[in-house]
Amino acid sequence: FDQPWDWRAANAEKVETVNEQSTSLGLLGGCHIKGNIRVNTGEKVYQVPGQEYYAETRISPLKGERWFCSEAEAQAAGWRKARR
Repeated sequence: FDQPWDWRAANAEKVETVNEQSTSLGLLGGCHIKGNIRVNTGEKVYQVPGQEYYAETRISPLKGERWFCSEAEAQAAGWRKARR
């Protein structure tokens, strides 16, 4: 059994690598729409470039978040557009 702090220390580089890959994969594929899941409600919301919180939004595929290539694709997957 590994203590949680020991596991995090040993795997910090791996976890960061996953986050870096997931952030850049959407952009490399030409998909710029960020599908984010709200922590408090579990609501699935997407943001397009230019919206208020787009730049601050991070995508975590391990949490079910993802990139979309079109708004139609996001809506078909059951996500709604962010209000701001």
